[in-house]
Amino acid sequence: MENQALGLAEAVQRLTPADIVVKRIRWRPFFDKWPSALKRPWMLDPASDAVEPAPGERGPDLWIATGRATLPLSIALKRRSGPRPFVVQTQDPRLPPRLFDLVVAPAHDGLE
Repeated sequence: MENQALGLAEAVQRLTPADIVVKRIRWRPFFDKWPSALKRPWMLDPASDAVEPAPGERGPDLWIATGRATLPLSIALKRRSGPRPFVVQTQDPRLPPRLFDLVVAPAHDGLE
């Protein structure tokens, strides 16, 4: 799944100057099976990459996420940030697409 997001990021990078930063996350075992709507960033496993920009640091212009583990982060980022970053979710999120700026799902996901 990471390859899909990375491929999309590299395609964007060919069109416009961009730095690609890969962040890998996982939820603490206790919270892993919780519904996405209930998860919060503080529930991430301490071994996860930091997803919040450091104080005074500019966040991303484009956020490309893949997999259901990233859904709570993508939704929170979109709600909090407004037009920036542009939030792209790959794979079928099984949530309303309006929660994201763009959903890129493979044909076999059957998303319409």
